Amino acid sequence: MASRHAKIWKALKDHLESYPSLPDTVVYGGQSFDEPDPLTPYMIVDDVRFDPGRRYWRGVEWHTGSLAVHCMVPIHWDDLQSAEFAGALADYFEPDAPMTYDDMTVRVAKQPAVSGAGHRDGSHFRLPVLVYWEGWG
Repeated sequence: MASRHAKIWKALKDHLESYPSLPDTVVYGGQSFDEPDPLTPYMIVDDVRFDPGRRYWRGVEWHTGSLAVHCMVPIHWDDLQSAEFAGALADYFEPDAPMTYDDMTVRVAKQPAVSGAGHRDGSHFRLPVLVYWEGWG
């Protein structure tokens, strides 16, 4: 039987992988990879993060946290192209969108956000998108 952590991760990952504009290269935390084409966007997906406290007012099985997806855009893209790539992903995770795996239900807790101004990372510019989730099961 999968752990609660693994079930939440799987629900979020399945939803991300159904994103219609998912780039060809998606790298998950801890994976090594060759430098992608500097002219092609890609994504780096962190593992799921849990907030430190449990929300007892919602029940002992209620958990909250975030998922960071780093949108890696080519340096030559202008600010509008970069904002569109990251913003479209943020919009895909609509607030209250339900995701399930096994007996675990997860939903997007609030509108995801492009976190910070981004920064150069090798041949690409990194724009982190934070997806806030809450789940029970």
